[in-house]
Amino acid sequence: MICQAQRPQSPQPPQPEPPPLWLPPGNYNVTLCADGTVTILCQQVGMFPIHDLAKFEQAISGTLSKVLSGNGAGDCALGAWDVKAAAEGVNANFSATCTDHDGNTFSESVQIGIRP
Repeated sequence: MICQAQRPQSPQPPQPEPPPLWLPPGNYNVTLCADGTVTILCQQVGMFPIHDLAKFEQAISGTLSKVLSGNGAGDCALGAWDVKAAAEGVNANFSATCTDHDGNTFSESVQIGIRP
């Protein structure tokens, strides 16, 4: 009887996880664009000191919710941020779905660019 022995296979090392996306602390130019019911062409909104991208995301989300509700767009739900590296900084994309005081629902796709 002849056994067909197989060569032992070397186990494949696990693939490394991609590093978390982060920015070194510093001052960053921030741009905002929106497309949907209302289109906002990309425009610079200012330079901001950013020391923690997650905290910046929370602050921007809270501010946008207040601005939208203060302008008649109550009941807004902001989607999760999709943050990707882009041109020495990052782009953050998310959606916003709101209902106005007449019960009309509208949606926007928002992009925030963060660059040194």
